[in-house]
Amino acid sequence: MMPSARRIEVFTGTAQRRRWSAEAKAQIVAESYETSVGEASARYSLSKTQIFTWRRDAREASDPLGFARVEIDDAGSGGMSQRGRYWYSEPSGRTG
Repeated sequence: MMPSARRIEVFTGTAQRRRWSAEAKAQIVAESYETSVGEASARYSLSKTQIFTWRRDAREASDPLGFARVEIDDAGSGGMSQRGRYWYSEPSGRTG
């Protein structure tokens, strides 16, 4: 048996999505680093996940290739040094 509804919210009217300019997004992201994501989301009436998404987008925009250079120097291999270069990129585009 399904529990009865205790509270029902009815939204009337035509609510529209807010559109944020690139400058406003950058400002909100910067504020979220200065204070916290929670404070910035409360200040601008945004969800925390929206700010985290904007943070990720800003990071990815600063590194469009999404690759990181890694050099490995294994000096502890019995006197024989193996040196190589590897490129690594996660499927999501984030480097690791």
